[in-house]
Amino acid sequence: MHTVVDQPLTAALRGRISCRPMGQEPITFDWTPNGGVGGECMMTLDESGSEATDVRPGRYKIRATDANNDRADVVIDVEPVFANAVVIDRYVVRPATTTFSRDGQVEAIGSGFENGCKFMWTNGLETEEPRLKDVACGVYAMIAISQGTAKPPPITIHRSAPARVDVG
Repeated sequence: MHTVVDQPLTAALRGRISCRPMGQEPITFDWTPNGGVGGECMMTLDESGSEATDVRPGRYKIRATDANNDRADVVIDVEPVFANAVVIDRYVVRPATTTFSRDGQVEAIGSGFENGCKFMWTNGLETEEPRLKDVACGVYAMIAISQGTAKPPPITIHRSAPARVDVG
């Protein structure tokens, strides 16, 4: 059985497994997921049962059985591409009230923020959470930095353009 696996970027994100068996139609699929976050892998199967989406990291066993009762088994280990990563999906902005006021706010939305890191913003400020408060109009973005010297810094993956704080 040929399988295609889209690995998730981080443990918090989800991937996809697509199976392409050869055999006499109809082909049925039996999925046995285990492992994953919290000990179980929740996933969504398509109508044919040959493709799973929302796949979390873990081990998946798939058995394909065709109309002649021929079987094909495969075991797939889904691992995150970056085990220690912060993914920024988008920024949420609260505009400043006037051009010169410093009451705007920028918050990064994404995954991997729980990796025990701090956040460095393009204006030079460091925060404990992925939120920058009391900012003036401007353009802001952040990267994750490690808390201590023992851990390597997480990889920051930007899926979003920097945030622009304007006047509300």
